[in-house]
Amino acid sequence: MSISNVNLYEFHDSSALEEFAKYFQKNGAKNYPQAEILLFVKTGETSGISVSVYPNDKAREAASTTRDQKFNNKDFNHLVREISVLEGDVLTKHLLPHNIKD
Repeated sequence: MSISNVNLYEFHDSSALEEFAKYFQKNGAKNYPQAEILLFVKTGETSGISVSVYPNDKAREAASTTRDQKFNNKDFNHLVREISVLEGDVLTKHLLPHNIKD
């Protein structure tokens, strides 16, 4: 069964959200190589949510350590005002091949 990290973000402003999204787009796969799915969604002018899915808890824990190091080292304090962290088992997961672009 896959397991997930879900992070709720509140950014200082809309430009901080956009800067974080660009960073995540460029570096997400490199920073979280064991992830099966990495997703970041803008949910408001200054808020977003990331969902990452991992094959097992060991991989999820490694990713949590990476995330915590980045935020504890203040790499993103100039962008992120607050982050709430959740985790849980993935009960359903659909990757639809007709939507995958080459």
